[in-house]
Amino acid sequence: MVLRNIEQYGWHCTAVAADADAGTPPFAYTVGLAQRHGQPEILVRGFAPAVAHSMLSACAARLTEGLPLPIGAPVPGLIDGLVCSFVELPPEHYADYMLTALWWHGGQPFVVYELLSQPSEH
Repeated sequence: MVLRNIEQYGWHCTAVAADADAGTPPFAYTVGLAQRHGQPEILVRGFAPAVAHSMLSACAARLTEGLPLPIGAPVPGLIDGLVCSFVELPPEHYADYMLTALWWHGGQPFVVYELLSQPSEH
Protein backbone atom coordinates (compact mmCIF):
# COMPACT_ATOMS: atom_id res chain seq x y z
CA MET A 1 0.00 0.00 0.00
CA VAL A 2 2.85 2.42 0.79
CA LEU A 3 4.45 1.97 -2.61
CA ARG A 4 1.11 2.17 -4.43
CA ASN A 5 0.14 5.40 -2.65
CA ILE A 6 3.50 7.01 -3.37
CA GLU A 7 3.22 6.01 -7.02
CA GLN A 8 -0.39 7.19 -7.35
CA TYR A 9 -0.42 10.28 -5.10
CA GLY A 10 3.26 11.17 -4.67
CA TRP A 11 3.18 10.38 -0.95
CA HIS A 12 1.73 8.04 1.66
CA CYS A 13 0.21 8.76 5.09
CA THR A 14 1.14 6.51 7.98
CA ALA A 15 -1.19 6.99 10.97
CA VAL A 16 -0.54 5.54 14.42
CA ALA A 17 -3.27 5.29 17.04
CA ALA A 18 -2.91 6.67 20.54
CA ASP A 19 -1.47 4.32 23.14
CA ALA A 20 -3.39 4.91 26.37
CA ASP A 21 -1.14 2.57 28.35
CA ALA A 22 1.99 4.46 27.31
CA GLY A 23 0.25 7.83 27.42
CA THR A 24 1.20 8.71 23.84
CA PRO A 25 -1.13 10.66 21.55
CA PRO A 26 -1.99 9.58 18.01
CA PHE A 27 0.30 10.79 15.24
CA ALA A 28 0.61 10.61 11.48
CA TYR A 29 3.31 11.42 8.95
CA THR A 30 4.10 11.50 5.28
CA VAL A 31 6.28 9.05 3.43
CA GLY A 32 7.67 9.87 -0.01
CA LEU A 33 7.52 13.68 -0.14
CA ALA A 34 11.28 13.93 0.19
CA GLN A 35 12.17 11.60 -2.65
CA ARG A 36 9.23 12.32 -4.94
CA HIS A 37 9.09 16.10 -4.53
CA GLY A 38 12.38 17.10 -2.88
CA GLN A 39 10.47 18.30 0.18
CA PRO A 40 10.62 17.38 3.86
CA GLU A 41 8.45 14.66 5.32
CA ILE A 42 5.77 16.04 7.66
CA LEU A 43 4.75 14.78 11.14
CA VAL A 44 1.60 15.82 13.02
CA ARG A 45 0.72 14.67 16.54
CA GLY A 46 -2.43 14.69 18.62
CA PHE A 47 -5.14 14.35 15.95
CA ALA A 48 -7.37 11.47 14.90
CA PRO A 49 -6.14 9.71 11.75
CA ALA A 50 -8.70 11.25 9.37
CA VAL A 51 -8.03 14.77 10.65
CA ALA A 52 -4.27 14.23 10.56
CA HIS A 53 -4.51 12.92 6.98
CA SER A 54 -6.39 16.06 5.93
CA MET A 55 -3.75 18.23 7.58
CA LEU A 56 -0.94 16.35 5.86
CA SER A 57 -2.81 16.58 2.54
CA ALA A 58 -2.92 20.37 2.89
CA CYS A 59 0.82 20.43 3.58
CA ALA A 60 1.59 18.09 0.67
CA ALA A 61 -0.53 20.17 -1.71
CA ARG A 62 1.33 23.31 -0.69
CA LEU A 63 4.72 21.65 -1.16
CA THR A 64 3.88 20.12 -4.54
CA GLU A 65 2.75 23.59 -5.70
CA GLY A 66 6.25 24.82 -4.88
CA LEU A 67 5.18 26.85 -1.85
CA PRO A 68 7.48 26.57 1.18
CA LEU A 69 6.67 25.55 4.71
CA PRO A 70 8.81 28.05 6.63
CA ILE A 71 10.33 26.97 9.92
CA GLY A 72 9.14 28.91 12.97
CA ALA A 73 6.83 31.31 11.13
CA PRO A 74 3.05 31.12 10.96
CA VAL A 75 1.64 29.74 7.71
CA PRO A 76 -1.66 31.59 7.23
CA GLY A 77 -4.53 29.81 5.54
CA LEU A 78 -2.94 26.37 5.52
CA ILE A 79 -5.72 24.74 7.57
CA ASP A 80 -9.02 26.47 8.31
CA GLY A 81 -9.44 27.42 11.95
CA LEU A 82 -5.83 26.75 12.91
CA VAL A 83 -2.69 28.81 13.15
CA CYS A 84 0.06 26.51 11.86
CA SER A 85 3.82 26.61 12.05
CA PHE A 86 6.63 24.12 11.56
CA VAL A 87 9.72 23.04 13.46
CA GLU A 88 12.40 20.66 12.25
CA LEU A 89 12.28 17.31 14.04
CA PRO A 90 15.77 16.29 15.21
CA PRO A 91 16.91 13.09 13.46
CA GLU A 92 17.45 11.35 16.79
CA HIS A 93 13.63 11.33 17.17
CA TYR A 94 12.87 9.80 13.77
CA ALA A 95 12.85 6.27 15.22
CA ASP A 96 10.23 7.37 17.78
CA TYR A 97 7.72 8.32 15.07
CA MET A 98 8.86 7.75 11.49
CA LEU A 99 9.45 4.00 11.10
CA THR A 100 7.84 3.65 7.67
CA ALA A 101 9.72 6.74 6.45
CA LEU A 102 12.99 5.30 7.75
CA TRP A 103 12.27 2.10 5.80
CA TRP A 104 11.32 4.05 2.66
CA HIS A 105 14.47 6.20 2.75
CA GLY A 106 16.65 3.11 3.22
CA GLY A 107 19.27 4.78 5.38
CA GLN A 108 19.53 7.89 3.21
CA PRO A 109 19.29 11.20 5.09
CA PHE A 110 16.01 13.09 4.96
CA VAL A 111 14.39 16.02 6.76
CA VAL A 112 11.20 15.98 8.84
CA TYR A 113 9.12 19.03 9.72
CA GLU A 114 6.64 18.76 12.56
CA LEU A 115 3.39 20.62 12.08
CA LEU A 116 2.40 22.58 15.17
CA SER A 117 -1.04 24.10 15.43
CA GLN A 118 -3.32 25.99 17.73
CA PRO A 119 -6.87 27.26 17.31
CA SER A 120 -7.21 30.49 15.41
CA GLU A 121 -8.59 33.48 17.33
CA HIS A 122 -11.08 34.19 14.53
